Amino acid sequence: MQLKAKILDLFNLRPRHEDSKVIIKFARYTTDKFLILGTNIGQFTFDVIDCKFSVNSNNEILFIFSRKNENGREENLDLKVDNSLKYKEINNKIIEKFNDIKAQKITSSYLKKEMDKL
Repeated sequence: MQLKAKILDLFNLRPRHEDSKVIIKFARYTTDKFLILGTNIGQFTFDVIDCKFSVNSNNEILFIFSRKNENGREENLDLKVDNSLKYKEINNKIIEKFNDIKAQKITSSYLKKEMDKL
């Protein structure tokens, strides 16, 4: 039985709980607009261009990170966010600020490209 557990751990094949959700503890931004996301499962740093928050009609939140690395391989991370009443207000603030920061970064990247053309 222990061998089976070791194999499941080795290949990350343990069954996942569909209802397990991440609690966002904080979201901070570096001066170059990278997101530092603190959760109950760890702290992560992302370029805001490579991620988004998706809210469905049931008011469930999914944090999605996706990009191609320098080797051309796709890197993905999807986190279901706990959006229960206890966390709903703080989640809304985090998503609103995230969307503002991402819009600023997209706009500044676009303007830089346009200036480089001149």
